[in-house]
Amino acid sequence: MLSISPWISNKKKETVLSMLYKGFTPQQVFDQHIKLIHGQFHANPHSIPTRDNYLSMKNIFNISQRVAEETYQLYDNDAESTKHWVIKNPSWVFIYQEQVMIEAICTDHLGKKRCVLLLVITMC
Repeated sequence: MLSISPWISNKKKETVLSMLYKGFTPQQVFDQHIKLIHGQFHANPHSIPTRDNYLSMKNIFNISQRVAEETYQLYDNDAESTKHWVIKNPSWVFIYQEQVMIEAICTDHLGKKRCVLLLVITMC
């Protein structure tokens, strides 16, 4: 399991991870967690809280960041990471140009960088 936030149980981490993988935002995960906690305490006001009851937005963002690093950030260098992702997922790529060509396209007549790149990935 994730080595991040060792005080959170594996069960709670699995719940958070599954929601993140399904496309929930960290805020939505947190809101769902709060609803669950309120429901537990309304059902049994004498229940004893555990550490999992105190899951914070920071915990969820840390887990979310780790998921992003493991899933999308293949290398520290963004250009290298993108290149390897394109190689691994050719059916998802419409057009790809390496950074050297992009820099040439983005340089105006005064030698200044004026470029906006937009990458849109949609899931079908």
